[in-house]
Amino acid sequence: MNNAGDEMFDTAKAPHRRLADQIKAALNELGEILSEQEDHVEALIAERPIATMASAFALGVVIGFMLKRP
Repeated sequence: MNNAGDEMFDTAKAPHRRLADQIKAALNELGEILSEQEDHVEALIAERPIATMASAFALGVVIGFMLKRP
């Protein structure tokens, strides 16, 4: 009886394990893509540091005005 219960439990867990493995694979792939894009963004910022700072400042001002309004 205990053996049959263990088999049913393992059978029920199998789809969840496959889904977990798929999610782990997708997250690993996303991490690799983000790592590649991070290098690209760093290169863009290094090429134009003043423009990057001005853009970040302007975005901060716009967000500040948006949050200030009721």
